[in-house]
Amino acid sequence: MGVSNKSRIMAGLAVVSVATITWGSEFGLPTLEFPYQEADPEADGDTGVAGVEDSSGPTSFWEGWTRTAEFGLTGSAGNTENLNIRAIFETERETDTLRTLFRARYLYGEDEGSVSENEGRVRGENDWLFPGERYFLFAFSVYEFDEFQDWDTRLQMFGGVGYEFLKERALLDNGQDRASLTGRLGAGVTREFGGTDDVWHPEAVIGLDFVWEINDRNTFAAGTEVFPALDDFGEFRSISYISHDVQLAETADLRLRVGAEHEYDSDPGDAKEHDVKYYLTILATF
Repeated sequence: MGVSNKSRIMAGLAVVSVATITWGSEFGLPTLEFPYQEADPEADGDTGVAGVEDSSGPTSFWEGWTRTAEFGLTGSAGNTENLNIRAIFETERETDTLRTLFRARYLYGEDEGSVSENEGRVRGENDWLFPGERYFLFAFSVYEFDEFQDWDTRLQMFGGVGYEFLKERALLDNGQDRASLTGRLGAGVTREFGGTDDVWHPEAVIGLDFVWEINDRNTFAAGTEVFPALDDFGEFRSISYISHDVQLAETADLRLRVGAEHEYDSDPGDAKEHDVKYYLTILATF
């Protein structure tokens, strides 16, 4: 695919991502409002809303972000020569009504001097929360490239409804752990540019994510997203993951992560249906 097409796709993604992650009251765009009652400030503080305490959350969209950098490197030289790099940057922000996530990942590998892996993925995601409710609305967009797929770049845009089946619930008898289980159901469109099927396709999305903070030092996570084709019954894609984090520092700013990812495509073209990656990385939160 020519440079002009790639530039156009990148520009489109930038517009979609920025629109997604910045949609909120901070910029005067559409928001959902809830009825409230006037309250006696002496009875409920200075909030002016009955039964609601003053929130200490960020007041500006550019405040309150948590950033994580993840990096892994393996290699060998001598009888065999190989190099593998895994680099991820993630930033997240959550308030009472909005949860925003931006994640960028790059993977690169060489085997005996030849490139064996070269792919990148950028994801922007927004969840619109309703205080006191388990359900929420979501929207996300994904842009990715992969040198060893049957396409040059892929763009995905989805939206739908999510539900928190578990929210920081203790599963162990000691009550010190916290578990969360979140489901998502929605629809959207996907297009693979530069491949044999360079058209927009409608797809559904079914997602499930489980996060278990076992104790202060260990966190387990697993999840999957399935994308059934809506215009070709029986065809689908899926992305699944599993990981375990171990805290390396008392401040929890440094963690060791071991995990695996599995991607499946029932119609991969010239590529393989299954793609499995396993990794050991270091994470720093700042």
